[in-house]
Amino acid sequence: MTRNSQDIVTVIGGYLPLDRSGKEFRFLCPFHLGRHSCFYVDPGRQRWLCHHCGARGDAIDFVARYEDVTREEASRLIGRRKEKERA
Repeated sequence: MTRNSQDIVTVIGGYLPLDRSGKEFRFLCPFHLGRHSCFYVDPGRQRWLCHHCGARGDAIDFVARYEDVTREEASRLIGRRKEKERA
Protein backbone atom coordinates (compact mmCIF):
# COMPACT_ATOMS: atom_id res chain seq x y z
CA MET A 1 0.00 0.00 0.00
CA THR A 2 1.37 3.41 -0.88
CA ARG A 3 1.21 6.31 1.49
CA ASN A 4 -1.29 8.23 -0.65
CA SER A 5 -3.67 5.38 -1.43
CA GLN A 6 -5.80 6.24 1.60
CA ASP A 7 -6.34 9.82 2.80
CA ILE A 8 -4.68 10.45 6.17
CA VAL A 9 -7.67 12.43 7.49
CA THR A 10 -9.96 9.49 6.70
CA VAL A 11 -7.61 7.00 8.38
CA ILE A 12 -6.89 8.99 11.54
CA GLY A 13 -10.46 10.31 11.63
CA GLY A 14 -11.56 6.69 12.00
CA TYR A 15 -9.71 6.65 15.34
CA LEU A 16 -9.97 10.24 16.60
CA PRO A 17 -12.66 12.93 16.31
CA LEU A 18 -10.50 15.45 14.44
CA ASP A 19 -11.39 19.15 14.48
CA ARG A 20 -10.68 21.33 11.45
CA SER A 21 -8.23 24.16 12.14
CA GLY A 22 -7.57 26.11 8.95
CA LYS A 23 -6.03 23.76 6.39
CA GLU A 24 -5.17 21.20 9.06
CA PHE A 25 -7.02 19.04 11.55
CA ARG A 26 -6.18 18.66 15.22
CA PHE A 27 -7.03 16.83 18.41
CA LEU A 28 -5.48 15.65 21.67
CA CYS A 29 -2.46 13.45 21.03
CA PRO A 30 -3.31 9.80 21.72
CA PHE A 31 0.33 9.03 22.51
CA HIS A 32 0.72 11.09 25.67
CA LEU A 33 -1.47 12.60 28.37
CA GLY A 34 -2.28 16.19 27.69
CA ARG A 35 -5.08 18.73 27.80
CA HIS A 36 -4.31 20.73 24.67
CA SER A 37 -4.90 19.95 21.01
CA CYS A 38 -1.28 19.60 19.95
CA PHE A 39 -1.79 16.69 17.51
CA TYR A 40 -2.00 18.05 13.96
CA VAL A 41 -2.90 16.27 10.71
CA ASP A 42 -1.87 17.93 7.47
CA PRO A 43 -3.93 16.54 4.56
CA GLY A 44 -1.81 18.38 1.97
CA ARG A 45 1.39 16.66 3.07
CA GLN A 46 -0.38 13.46 4.24
CA ARG A 47 1.53 13.70 7.56
CA TRP A 48 0.72 14.05 11.25
CA LEU A 49 2.71 15.62 14.07
CA CYS A 50 2.37 16.14 17.81
CA HIS A 51 3.93 19.46 18.75
CA HIS A 52 4.27 18.32 22.36
CA CYS A 53 5.80 14.82 22.32
CA GLY A 54 7.32 15.01 18.83
CA ALA A 55 5.58 11.90 17.47
CA ARG A 56 5.11 12.14 13.70
CA GLY A 57 4.57 10.15 10.55
CA ASP A 58 2.16 9.12 7.85
CA ALA A 59 -1.13 7.19 8.05
CA ILE A 60 0.64 3.83 8.32
CA ASP A 61 2.88 5.11 11.12
CA PHE A 62 -0.18 6.33 13.01
CA VAL A 63 -2.06 3.02 12.77
CA ALA A 64 1.07 1.02 13.62
CA ARG A 65 1.67 3.07 16.74
CA TYR A 66 -2.00 3.36 17.77
CA GLU A 67 -2.72 -0.36 17.29
CA ASP A 68 0.78 -1.43 18.48
CA VAL A 69 1.47 -3.44 15.33
CA THR A 70 4.16 -3.45 12.62
CA ARG A 71 3.95 -1.12 9.62
CA GLU A 72 3.13 -4.12 7.45
CA GLU A 73 0.18 -5.11 9.65
CA ALA A 74 -0.94 -1.48 9.87
CA SER A 75 -0.98 -1.31 6.08
CA ARG A 76 -3.19 -4.40 5.99
CA LEU A 77 -5.54 -2.91 8.61
CA ILE A 78 -5.92 0.25 6.53
CA GLY A 79 -6.56 -1.84 3.41
CA ARG A 80 -9.23 -3.91 5.17
CA ARG A 81 -10.94 -0.78 6.45
CA LYS A 82 -10.92 0.71 2.95
CA GLU A 83 -12.46 -2.49 1.52
CA LYS A 84 -15.24 -2.37 4.15
CA GLU A 85 -16.00 1.24 3.17
CA ARG A 86 -16.41 0.18 -0.46
CA ALA A 87 -18.86 -2.60 0.40
